[in-house]
Amino acid sequence: MRNSQCATQSEPASRPVIWKRSLLVALLLVLQACAARPYGDIDTLLADLADLHGSRPDIVTPDDVHYLTDQQKSEFLDYFNRLELSAYPAHQRLYFYMKDKESGFNYQTETLPAAETLETNSGNCLSLAIRTTALAQLVGLDVGWQLMSEAPVYDLTGPYVEKGVHVRSVVYSLEHSQSDGDDRLNPFNRGITIDYFRSGRERFVANLSYESYVALFYRNVAVEALRKGDVDLAYWNAVESLRFAPDHPDALNTLAVINRQ
Repeated sequence: MRNSQCATQSEPASRPVIWKRSLLVALLLVLQACAARPYGDIDTLLADLADLHGSRPDIVTPDDVHYLTDQQKSEFLDYFNRLELSAYPAHQRLYFYMKDKESGFNYQTETLPAAETLETNSGNCLSLAIRTTALAQLVGLDVGWQLMSEAPVYDLTGPYVEKGVHVRSVVYSLEHSQSDGDDRLNPFNRGITIDYFRSGRERFVANLSYESYVALFYRNVAVEALRKGDVDLAYWNAVESLRFAPDHPDALNTLAVINRQ
């Protein structure tokens, strides 16, 4: 099956489901069984769970996630500043660089930070968006993020069923990035889409704010930790995601799964 599904939602596998191997990233589906232990508000739930998961570990910051080594910066800038590309706008030169990397990109389900994604030329669709964002920031370009969906793809992972969705990035021109006011919000300035996992069946769901995009990273890490059995790490990354997207239902669902462990 084509590798186009990159985000997951999970629910307990307590009832029959039709499922296929999915390509991951991380969202969680509403849990039927969560109603067994109701909470009046999120603060009550977090206070109860915090006592069970120890001290907060070191969690990467958004700057850490988008960090690039000096060598990676140098290699990209050498390409970006090639004389033969000088006639092209900056966002197109970034697109050319990403396009050159596409053929050798190795899809995997884990969400990786920018430096690791660039070093290994691997990751999932959110890893690709993170790499694109880091490179765009290096040359002063604005980036947008879009949540996409198509026919559901399911993965049965241990006691959970994970449903895949997809994230892609859009890189805007330097003129757009340096403008302000209404011009930056012009819907006709669509930029260039960076997406290695197109199937032709994608459906646009929503534009993501920077905060929502960052929160998605932490939710992904939480789900990946939960899949590996590290419930404490899953908890703290789900909580971290709420700093950027308060009361987000996917993070709350992740915490509900953790609450059932």
